Amino acid sequence: MKKLIAQQCPGFNPNEQELFHGTSDDGIKGILEYGFDDRFFNPTGAW
Repeated sequence: MKKLIAQQCPGFNPNEQELFHGTSDDGIKGILEYGFDDRFFNPTGAW
């Protein structure tokens, strides 16, 4: 995925860490322990 983003958006450095921007420490620990479930995705960024 990182290579695909780099090809589609030249001049940008794909950085997975941006996914967790604004996520609380507890939220990150949960994602690391249980994985990221994109079924909870909301286009507005709200839960």
